[in-house]
Amino acid sequence: VNGITDAVLTDLSRIGELQIIALPTDLRQPGPRDFAEIGRRLNVNGCLTGNVSRSADRIRVVIQLVQAPSGRNIWSKAYERDVRDVQTLHNDIVRDVVHELQVPLSAKDSERLSGNRAVVPEAYDHYLRGRFFLNTQNPSDQDTAIASLEQAVQTDPSFAAAYAELAQAYTWKHFAFAPEQKDLVEKAF
Repeated sequence: VNGITDAVLTDLSRIGELQIIALPTDLRQPGPRDFAEIGRRLNVNGCLTGNVSRSADRIRVVIQLVQAPSGRNIWSKAYERDVRDVQTLHNDIVRDVVHELQVPLSAKDSERLSGNRAVVPEAYDHYLRGRFFLNTQNPSDQDTAIASLEQAVQTDPSFAAAYAELAQAYTWKHFAFAPEQKDLVEKAF
């Protein structure tokens, strides 16, 4: 679930006309949101919120664009895709949000959002697991993250995002937990 959220936020943050601010940890608790308070604290006009669920090989995402000062729902949409089409899902969500906000896209942004790649569901599961453990930032979880990401690239050798996360995992492990393991730098490269 966090992988989809991170991917959409990353893609939105690449749009030059948008300023994306992730919620601070203290505001990420489940339950009702006070969008007026979030708007004041983060100095934003709107909040993108939603939920992700998965059943077998299907992913369902429901998103809402909420006006921060009033808490009024401006726009919402539900998406349902096969897990192999998760990249298309990310691109569709980003494109729809950008359209709804009436933000102009550069030619480069349009081209990037039109590129779709099928994802092997098993590889994607390993990728999401690896991303989760990578973000916990402790030694044993770094090893779990690396094992999961290695499994993702072994399952789908053309899964570029999994390779990128694996390189990051090797780098973080080397710098944060195992500076004596010089081979991690070479593996990251």
